[in-house]
Order: sequence, then structure tokens, then C-alpha cells
Amino acid sequence: MSTRSIADELEIRSLVHRYADAASRRDPLGVASTFTNHGEWHAPELGRHKGHDAMVTFFSAMLGGWNVFLQGLQSGVVVLDAADADHAAGRWFVQEVGQRSEGTNLTIAAFTTTSTGAKPGRGSSTAAGTTRCCEASTAP
Repeated sequence: MSTRSIADELEIRSLVHRYADAASRRDPLGVASTFTNHGEWHAPELGRHKGHDAMVTFFSAMLGGWNVFLQGLQSGVVVLDAADADHAAGRWFVQEVGQRSEGTNLTIAAFTTTSTGAKPGRGSSTAAGTTRCCEASTAP
């Protein structure tokens, strides 16, 4: 693995960690900042949101109404595209836990994929899709 490949992988991992950090702080601008202006976020049950303004609106609504919300990253893999140095993909297992403002506790386990149309720092166009595999909630 070349020094450039190692740097690219670290930069992509950092991007994913900045996303999780901003989500855990319930910072919609911080989450949206991990995408370029034409980036896209989608999940089958939550829709498709493209562009900075659409993401800020969506993340503001999604991250509002929580007493506590934590997004923890578990295992993660980055796959660099050997044929195109400006493209890569990654996948992570994520666990989210939180408490809604009315007192409902929620735990979600998810599988998340991330891809870049160009690597971070080189005009990245990040898209993330989440498929939830397990969800549990308890009343207050």
C-alpha cells in the first residue's frame, strides 16, 4: 500500500468520524459539512436528500427532539478503487442510542455505506446510504 493510499484511507475514515461526531452533538450543519454541495444522503425509510440546503433541513429535523443521541461506529472498511484513484467506497456498522425529548429510549443498529465520487480534499462528492437492520424502543 502506497503512502498516498494510506493517506486517502485515513482521510475517508476521518470524514466518517466527523459525521458521527456531529450527529452525536446534534449539529446539523456539522453533519452536512461532511458532504459537498452536490452530495447525497439516503436511507430507504427516511428518503433521499441531495445538496447542502436539503441536508441541513433534513438533519435539523432528524436531530431535533432528542435529550441524548449518540452514534457509535463499529467495524469499518475502506475500499480504494485501484482503477480510479479519485474514487473509493466504505462500509461501517453503526449503533445509535438515544432518548427522545418525551422520554422514549431508542437503540438502532445499522449498516452504512459511504462512497466518494472523488476522494476528500480533491472535490469529494460523498453519498451515504443506511439500511437499518435492527431497531428497539422503550416507552418512558
